[in-house]
Amino acid sequence: MNEIKQIESMKLEKENLTTQLSDLNKELELQTQVTDDLELKRRKFIETLESEEAALRDKMQSIKTMAEQWTIPTVAKEQAVKKVKEEKASDNEETAEIKKEKKPATEPPKPKPTVSESISNTETLFAKIPGRPSLNDKIEAKSDIVETGTPIGDIAKAIRLNDRLLFIKEIFEGDDEMFQQTVEKLNGMDNFNQAVAHIKQVAPHWEPNSETSKLFLAIVRRRYL
Repeated sequence: MNEIKQIESMKLEKENLTTQLSDLNKELELQTQVTDDLELKRRKFIETLESEEAALRDKMQSIKTMAEQWTIPTVAKEQAVKKVKEEKASDNEETAEIKKEKKPATEPPKPKPTVSESISNTETLFAKIPGRPSLNDKIEAKSDIVETGTPIGDIAKAIRLNDRLLFIKEIFEGDDEMFQQTVEKLNGMDNFNQAVAHIKQVAPHWEPNSETSKLFLAIVRRRYL
């Protein structure tokens, strides 16, 4: 009887041991799996790190190569520019020396004659020509022609250059701008009376009975025929 009990006890103990061994095997398998997972992750991490490191090395090498390629022409360009500047400076110094040696003494430029002076010089020159009609004779002849002339659309176009200079000098006191503005106003007026009134307003010192004024008024009158 005791032997049977001992055998049953031994069976139970064996079953317990077998269960414990099975549990230990399962735990060991689980730990092995975790270890394998960790090892796999570690290897992947190392591979990624090595790949990124290699890519970084390649990028740094590429940048270094580009920098070397850029530095060489830049240095050469700077040297070339420096050489050109030095040569230009030397040429400028030589040119300045030559100009300094050859530059003749020059007189100060003469002032440009005014419109009034030009008219006076022209009149003086014409007066010296023997047998040439005087300015008054020419004005009287022109006045006769103008009085019987045809209507005009633009006063400025009907005035000759010499007459223009004469009008500017004697009627508008040498003011070319005033002459132009007055003619533009006269072109837009309705009748001759308005024109005469405007001339008196802009040129209060003019002499309406002078030969020059008569010639000017004769031309203006044709605008309102």
